[in-house]
Amino acid sequence: MSIPAELLKYSEKEWQKVITSCAEFNGWSYWHNPDSRRCNPGLPDLMFLREGTGQMFWVEVKKEKGKLTERQKEVLEALEAADQEVYVWRPSDWDIVRERLCRKHH
Repeated sequence: MSIPAELLKYSEKEWQKVITSCAEFNGWSYWHNPDSRRCNPGLPDLMFLREGTGQMFWVEVKKEKGKLTERQKEVLEALEAADQEVYVWRPSDWDIVRERLCRKHH
């Protein structure tokens, strides 16, 4: 499918709202710390959980041209090393986002 052009212009906050709305529609619960200054640096923006299925994954949300910090890269690598499912989602990933959030099983 094609990516709506307006998505590519979204701020990180706007893009995150698209993701969380899609998640809620598809039965996911999610965690987001609204004030990342009170969190350990580098933790991903979102954690998703589908209750009763054992499905859980982490997402770092970035606007289209947003860059990961070194600390974010380190934390994402540590989560992957701990066998956690992790993603960095930008608006150009819309098809991947929808596919993952619509998937009923891991």
